[in-house]
Amino acid sequence: MKFTIKKLTVENFKSFKFFEVEFGNRSTTIKGDNETGKTTVYDAILWCLVGKNSLGETQFEMLPMGAENEISPKVELECLLDDKPVTLTRIYQAKFAKDKTFRKRETECFINGIKKGVRDFDEYISANIAKTDVFRLLTNPLYFTEQMLPPKGMVLSQAQRNMLYDIAKDKIATDKLFAESNPEFAELVEPLKRYDNITDYRSALRTDLFKTQATANEYPTKIQQQASNFVELDFNPDDVKKLYAEAEDSITWLNEEVNTIRAEIDKKISELRDVVVKNRTEDALLKAQNEAYKAKQINEHAREMLNKTKEYRDEIFRIENEYNNKKSKADLLKSKISSLEAQAKREEDELNSLRAEYQRIFATQTPINEICPTCSQKLPADRIAATKEKVEAKKKEELASCASRGKTAADRHNATLAEIQALRDELTAMGELEYPQELNRLKGLLRDVEASDGLFEPDNMPGYIENSRQYRQEAELAEMQIDVIRRDGEAEIADLKAQIAGVEATKKSLDSKIKAIEHNEIIQQGLDKLKAEQKEINIKLDGLQRMMDLTKKFLEEKSRQTLTAINSMFELVEWKLFDYTLEGDLREVCIPMVNGVEYPGLSYSTKLLAGIDIIKTFQRVNDVYLPICVDNSESINFDQSMNNQMIFLTRVEENCPKCGGQAGRRNNKGLWTCKSCGHTWKKKLEITKEE
Repeated sequence: MKFTIKKLTVENFKSFKFFEVEFGNRSTTIKGDNETGKTTVYDAILWCLVGKNSLGETQFEMLPMGAENEISPKVELECLLDDKPVTLTRIYQAKFAKDKTFRKRETECFINGIKKGVRDFDEYISANIAKTDVFRLLTNPLYFTEQMLPPKGMVLSQAQRNMLYDIAKDKIATDKLFAESNPEFAELVEPLKRYDNITDYRSALRTDLFKTQATANEYPTKIQQQASNFVELDFNPDDVKKLYAEAEDSITWLNEEVNTIRAEIDKKISELRDVVVKNRTEDALLKAQNEAYKAKQINEHAREMLNKTKEYRDEIFRIENEYNNKKSKADLLKSKISSLEAQAKREEDELNSLRAEYQRIFATQTPINEICPTCSQKLPADRIAATKEKVEAKKKEELASCASRGKTAADRHNATLAEIQALRDELTAMGELEYPQELNRLKGLLRDVEASDGLFEPDNMPGYIENSRQYRQEAELAEMQIDVIRRDGEAEIADLKAQIAGVEATKKSLDSKIKAIEHNEIIQQGLDKLKAEQKEINIKLDGLQRMMDLTKKFLEEKSRQTLTAINSMFELVEWKLFDYTLEGDLREVCIPMVNGVEYPGLSYSTKLLAGIDIIKTFQRVNDVYLPICVDNSESINFDQSMNNQMIFLTRVEENCPKCGGQAGRRNNKGLWTCKSCGHTWKKKLEITKEE
């Protein structure tokens, strides 16, 4: 797809209030001094197409200097998509409230004069021309080489490398495939199943190697420190171990004898304790049976007392409840009567007030003014009569209203008096309320029953005292026998322990020597372990280093093939994608070169040519040919043999048209003032094009 700009129209955009330029099919050169709007042309094109300026900013100052809020920046491009004409328009439209005051701005987009949403417009650009994020890459020669540079101090831009690898992906094998196809790198096939690429695997190897080397460096010191912990012996270790073992055997035999005697004592005591437990248990069981026997008597007595108590309490509750209900009902009737009497008094007062109001209205005579307040002449008889009729009608209306309210109030008062009389009749029918004397008699009987409950004494079970005495005597006899056996056994054990103490004293005299022997044995074990670990670490270290060497060779070989594949796609530029660290390790870089000179050392014109060569490659790979905008193109001699439309922005110093002096400052109207003669003029852009 080839995209060609035929015409650009700019209104109220940055330094342009109005600017229009027609572009040549091959090239267009826009010449002008600094600050005359050359870069603005490129900004306008990008903003119209993708909503960003040449720096990739979506928010930037686009209103002309001193512009009012009513101004709406507008950029329109008349273009060709291959041979199909299309007009693209973007407006930063000012919006106003109902009172005509400025409210905000909104972006409006048009395709061939038809309004589109911003999202729909952007999707059209992406689908038919190029994705919005690659416009600067495909139109600005310095974008890839300078505006995509990594942060200061870094030599690698992963984004740049990824783009180069992407355009050459059909010519570059993946790390996995490269390893599989080269028997020399067969050992790397398995690791590349776990890592995305050889660089990640090498990074993991380097980390493991560093840690392993650090660990290996620690072992000589550890071994030396371990060997320095040996204790020098002034005796034969075997002789000391023999004496120590004999002492331990003697102590073991004497302790076994002690344990045997103690076991016999424990057995006899256990048998006698069984006798004690049996008799104590029997006595406890007998006691429990007796307590159950007495409890049964108590329960029977309590049940009898409980039945009597319940009988008295139920009857007391019934009588008290009957009395309280009657009293509550009488109190409620008295309360209702009192409340209704107060209501009847208020209703009677209301009736008296209405009667007085009726008499007042009936007696009122409204005077009729028969003299005209305007001319002071007596009113006509018909007007006087009409006025009298209105006064009388109003009086009748007021009397009727008062009478109606009086009737309603009288009905309500009569109803209240009737309700009071009904309640009084109900209260009279209940008769006098008297406290029942039967309650006092029942409460006395209840107190007598409750007082007699604690005086009952139950009898023991037959034979309880004699049988309990026999069980206790047999248990006491067995406990005395236990005391005798324990006393005799402990004396025999004490003699054996004295022998043990003598042997332990002998053993203790050998403890320091045994500890020294054991200490040296532990040190030797640790020393053997350290040496074994050192050997394993060294084996691992050798393996890691061998794999590091193999991955380095892998990267070197693949880098040569990769570099050849990528460089074959460019005419002027060669790429330096790999370099070596001071330690000899391969590192990734991304440096364009021309004739062996790295990019930072190139002249500005050569940098532009390099950038154009990069754009040519990317446009060819993507089959998208966009206009290339070359700023500061005065320093370049360019072979226009490309399948692209070129836009050259060239600086040409413009002096005072009157005296030829240098321009000073620009005022807010866009006019320049001569430093020599003070003449003011507007600098112009000179446009030439080639079809």
